[in-house]
Amino acid sequence: MIVHDGTPVFESAAIQIYLGETFGTDEGLYPPAGPKRGEAMAWLVWSSTELAATVVQWQGHVGHEVPPQDRDGAAGQAARRRLDALIGLVEHNLAEREAMLGTAVSLVDIHLASFFQWITALGVDLSPFPRTAAWLARCSSRPAGARVK
Repeated sequence: MIVHDGTPVFESAAIQIYLGETFGTDEGLYPPAGPKRGEAMAWLVWSSTELAATVVQWQGHVGHEVPPQDRDGAAGQAARRRLDALIGLVEHNLAEREAMLGTAVSLVDIHLASFFQWITALGVDLSPFPRTAAWLARCSSRPAGARVK
């Protein structure tokens, strides 16, 4: 949660949207109002809903913290296939782009990269997704990203 001018803003996607609209457009980190902003908002919300929910579902079925007797192999495998399909959407988006919205790193990249750092920390291999792996390496090598590790 952040508090700006006395107003709390919570949920990671909402925080990114708020920061982008309030501080990011002049800095080139968030698109001005229009179609590109809609694309930015879609990726931000997608990462916090579809992507995160799928990772949690996958971990809930195959994670090390779940006792073996409580794991559901079929559901875990289905969640992993869904996760690979979602990573494939990012891979496809990066087919002709260096960053999620084009050539310049934006708040969308920073936000989404944090989810991919989490995913890879859980053991997901991105080698089948070379554009996504290269994008994540670029995002993670930025000075602030390198400090997070």
